[in-house]
Amino acid sequence: MPSAVETTMPGGVAVDGERRRDAALRPLVGADEAFLLDADALAPVERSTVLLARCLVRLGPWEPPGEEQVRGLAAGDREALLLHLRRLTLGDRLELVLSCPACGEALSLDLRVADLLVPPYQDWAAEHSLVVDATSVSFRLPTGADLEAAARVAAVDPGRGAQLVLERCVIGVDGATSLPPAAADAVAARMAELDPQAEIVLEMPCAACDHVFTVPLDAGALLARELADRAEVLLHEIHLLALHYGWPESELLQMGARRRRRYVAYLAEAVGR
Repeated sequence: MPSAVETTMPGGVAVDGERRRDAALRPLVGADEAFLLDADALAPVERSTVLLARCLVRLGPWEPPGEEQVRGLAAGDREALLLHLRRLTLGDRLELVLSCPACGEALSLDLRVADLLVPPYQDWAAEHSLVVDATSVSFRLPTGADLEAAARVAAVDPGRGAQLVLERCVIGVDGATSLPPAAADAVAARMAELDPQAEIVLEMPCAACDHVFTVPLDAGALLARELADRAEVLLHEIHLLALHYGWPESELLQMGARRRRRYVAYLAEAVGR
């Protein structure tokens, strides 16, 4: 099993009145990649929860954390951890191919994970408040649990998901019997300001037609897609190593991708002599 690496979150969790941003994360091993192959029944946000729970060795005071602790993380902290997980497993470099919505031109984008991570939040708090037109609203930032609930509702009613997240995150309203539309819009905007890591948006100019467009980047969905693209490689590597070295599949699935690929390279070199 690969060693865990210390990392931090931009927001963090409140534990006994103390802010904890620290975590320890290990790279994915074959067993985690195999899990993704069979996780089609899960919504993307649910899949990310399970994946983080599998790979987090420590989250603040929890060692190891469970899925409930991962669900309790703010959306931006989850995105940051998923980006760190991607870097540990597949490297820092991201090579994306985007399609211009105006002319259809294929555009290459070369990024680093470090380019997508935001600094620690200065206005971090477990709860926040906002006054809009004499209406005072107290609220918290959306968590993984809120996003999972929204995903389940959106599967039936696509327009209801965002509204449900807002309803779950509003703690109290003073000065009105319900949350006015203007206050709802202001709270949603303030949430985005307080948790900028939650929604990564790439701005891309098209070299062919000069159209400038934006593309949201979901770290969990990107990682799952990249690993799905190399699923056959995983199975082929395990087959080769099991066949030539006699190692059981259970041991090979606990091996990190980089170490597994090194053994395959050694094997290819030995066979080619």
